[in-house]
Amino acid sequence: MNGKVNGAVETCRGEDKFVMSKKFKSYLNFSNPTIARNFDPEECAWAYGMNVFDLAAWRKTNISSTYYHWLDENLKSDLSLWQLGTLPPGLIAFHVVSEPKQGCVSRR
Repeated sequence: MNGKVNGAVETCRGEDKFVMSKKFKSYLNFSNPTIARNFDPEECAWAYGMNVFDLAAWRKTNISSTYYHWLDENLKSDLSLWQLGTLPPGLIAFHVVSEPKQGCVSRR
């Protein structure tokens, strides 16, 4: 995974324009200066339920503390940094340590 922690299927490319058109702007509140300053609204989102994690790489990072930092920031902003759900904080925590993967898995 090229040293990345997370291998994930992107959800901004594909034929199904409803499912495969998700970018950060679909989940994060870019009218909030904290979000606008730290993230790109056009960055491709990824399917949080279809991931491969490199646990050795994870242990070398501080992803868990990054995740909790952004949860705290959201609480401080009266829950205004993103739409409710579990995907937005995951997108934030893993955005620089994710490797895009193909949308299908071969069976043997």
